[in-house]
Amino acid sequence: MLALAVGVTATTSALGTAILAILAAAAFVVSSGAFLKKSNFALAVDGGCVVGSGAIMILAQGLL
Repeated sequence: MLALAVGVTATTSALGTAILAILAAAAFVVSSGAFLKKSNFALAVDGGCVVGSGAIMILAQGLL
């Protein structure tokens, strides 16, 4: 779903919206992990995974 949002925002040149969607998805993943009482390291890995994959998606859209 995040890839679709990044793709749509890339076609309309709305980079700020894509970054906001990535940060919102990361916040959701981290907050749900905190609700499950995951360790701080696991929360950082989960949030970093979303942010990292979002950055890769934005870079891939820039190359295409």
